[in-house]
Amino acid sequence: MKAAPQLARSYPSEQNSQGTDTYETSRSEWQSSSAILTSKVVSQQQSETLPMPPVSVGVDHVNCHNSTARVSHHQKPLTVNDLSPTPMHGSNLRVAYQGVPGAYSEAAAGKAYPNCKAIPCDQFEVAFQAVECWTADRAVLPVENSLGGSIHRNYDLLLRHRLHIVGEVHLPVHHCLLALPGVRKELLTRCERTLTKLGLNVSREAVDDTAGAAEFIAANNLHDTAAMASARAAEIYGLEILEDGIQDDASNVTRFVMLARDPIVPRTDRPFKTSIVFAHEKGTSVLFKVLSALAFRDISLTKIESRPNHNRPIRLVDDVNVGTAKHFEYMFYVDFEASMAETRAQNALSEVQEFTSFLRVLGSYPMDMTPWSPSSSTSHTASSQPTSRSYPCVQNAQRSDSCGTSRSEWRSTFATLTSKVVTQKTLPMPPVSVGIDHVNGHNRAARVLGMNQKPLSVNDLPPAPMHGGANLRVAYQGVPGAYSEAAACKAYPNYESVPCDQFEVAFQAVELWIADRAVLPIENSLGGSIHRNYDLLLRHCLHIVGEVQLPVHHCLLALPGVSKEFLTCVMSHPQGLAQCERTLTKLGLNVTRKAVDNTAVAAEHIAANNLRDTAAIASARAAEIYGLEILEDGLQDDASNVTRFVMLAREPIVPRTDRPFKTSIVFAHEKGTSVLYKVLSAFAARDISLTKIESRPNHNRPIRLVDDANVGTAKHFEYMFYIDFEASMAETRVQNALSDVRELTSFLRVLGSYPMDMTPWSPSYSTSHTASSKMNHSYGNVNMAKP
Repeated sequence: MKAAPQLARSYPSEQNSQGTDTYETSRSEWQSSSAILTSKVVSQQQSETLPMPPVSVGVDHVNCHNSTARVSHHQKPLTVNDLSPTPMHGSNLRVAYQGVPGAYSEAAAGKAYPNCKAIPCDQFEVAFQAVECWTADRAVLPVENSLGGSIHRNYDLLLRHRLHIVGEVHLPVHHCLLALPGVRKELLTRCERTLTKLGLNVSREAVDDTAGAAEFIAANNLHDTAAMASARAAEIYGLEILEDGIQDDASNVTRFVMLARDPIVPRTDRPFKTSIVFAHEKGTSVLFKVLSALAFRDISLTKIESRPNHNRPIRLVDDVNVGTAKHFEYMFYVDFEASMAETRAQNALSEVQEFTSFLRVLGSYPMDMTPWSPSSSTSHTASSQPTSRSYPCVQNAQRSDSCGTSRSEWRSTFATLTSKVVTQKTLPMPPVSVGIDHVNGHNRAARVLGMNQKPLSVNDLPPAPMHGGANLRVAYQGVPGAYSEAAACKAYPNYESVPCDQFEVAFQAVELWIADRAVLPIENSLGGSIHRNYDLLLRHCLHIVGEVQLPVHHCLLALPGVSKEFLTCVMSHPQGLAQCERTLTKLGLNVTRKAVDNTAVAAEHIAANNLRDTAAIASARAAEIYGLEILEDGLQDDASNVTRFVMLAREPIVPRTDRPFKTSIVFAHEKGTSVLYKVLSAFAARDISLTKIESRPNHNRPIRLVDDANVGTAKHFEYMFYIDFEASMAETRVQNALSDVRELTSFLRVLGSYPMDMTPWSPSYSTSHTASSKMNHSYGNVNMAKP
């Protein structure tokens, strides 16, 4: 039978014409930016070559009795309320950074502009606004780390604001363990991260930045607490260095960009880098064309990053035979080694402009070519000078997330995927009993703490496999009422839930046979990728056996009888707070925001502690479980808010060709991003559509240095690339494409070949976990092939 034609359905996402992050008049903006970049004449002061002066500190090593008073004399970080709407001028260059004195961002600002007046800001966006409002002349902000990856918040702000990138600076991160004078390591009970090597049995507590931790310890005279921060922070806040150089990896480098109101004139007498951002209505299909325009002109890529397209988060493609494919749409950020003064770069972007719906040049600027050594301290003074030009990259063969034996792993995975036979069956979706009614405030806490299942922690995992049980045991991260629980129910209706307190515990629960499956989020249409789970996919040996896409339907929850007018605080996951920001403002709620681990945890905390001045942003299912009332339904700013989850198992499923399949792979190459174009060519030549591309740091080789005796040392971050494409491993074209990719890459692994989620979907559906929530039957159930 002839297949029914597919109809691309344009999802009616919210087009906020008044928003600051909209992308209208993109071509005219690009032309004006290009004209400025190629014709504007500005005087250039090569301040980056000036020696770095010592900085007076003002706080000596003091005893614990007067350290609080000394801390209070330091400059208070700029907040959004301090910004003046009128221009301000001064003789010194004023440079904004995020954090407090002693932060690594301050060191980067000092390296970029040695004779600067530093302006600390409490948030990244305040630093952007400080430059726009002329409170500052420049901003120096981090965009990526060689181990932690991209700082997505700043990528989004680059698009929202009209500042230009005028330079970059790479800063080695050199952590120290700091504490009050006289404190011994053995007496510590808390620290920002567990220091296993030192034998410290400590808990972790996260703060906004490293210097903020040092400041907090000094201000509160904490003798049982240490901070992980720089030597500069120890000097400022009167702390002692208990351990120097405690970072796990010597190749820990953060890349900062320097931002200004006006671009600089591009030149050709020294290495330049250009940053662009683009999008297309047909999603990732345009990426190969963009890379072709650059590759044909021998322009090397140094970075590619995907972020959600907030103007068009979801694109639906209907097929009457199989259902609806839901594609997340992206903005792509690309850095390449070329100056906008070069004809080849101008011609390449002219070609890119022809097949993109939006293109913007973020900046064309000098590359940071300063020599660097991983042993260099990030102290703010000029006393630390790099010594080695050739950086010996760390090749840690014993790491748990290493990528060794890549080809043999790929062959075994490929053989399993193409030959393993499994049985498939589908179970109906049953109603779920709740077990906690709406109760009054006096006994609510006891019910919440006593009747709900405690999330599994890493201490609960036994070393030996566990067997038994008729129901399929499905692990998810969070507590009952979390969106992950709803996704697990949609994926496996007849399941026994295994809540876990961390993502990695869910992976380990499946590996140790405590659970049979895990359902974990991988990306959100508005918030982007969940990078932690991408890293864990590579570290663990589980297989992706399916996907489920869940609409996110936020509600404002509070204790019974509480009115919105009496609220002073709103709690939720950071993404939940961000996704409801505009709606909270419309409701006129003057409340503080508090971030917690996930949305259901916020509801549980309010119920357990009987907080009558606090509300939670969570699901209707969480309200039902924890006895809360829904003050506002449909709180999310954008109706196209969808989270994609992957289903993980110990064994892969057999790929088929009788229904739409998706395949996920991860690869790397010793020459970095240069291989990406060739890999995409292998798919484009066989008409295989990509649905996702994600870059993550290559922890086996985070930094690659290229020395040039004339200009200095170029520092390139190395990446692992994760790609999803619409095809089954049972198809010959896919097997041939991956054979080509294997020849081009130094590491390749197939993460899974699995059925696509083709269930009909509407953004108005609730994510309630129970059958009583009247979920529309067109939701359907994911027909999961179970080994």
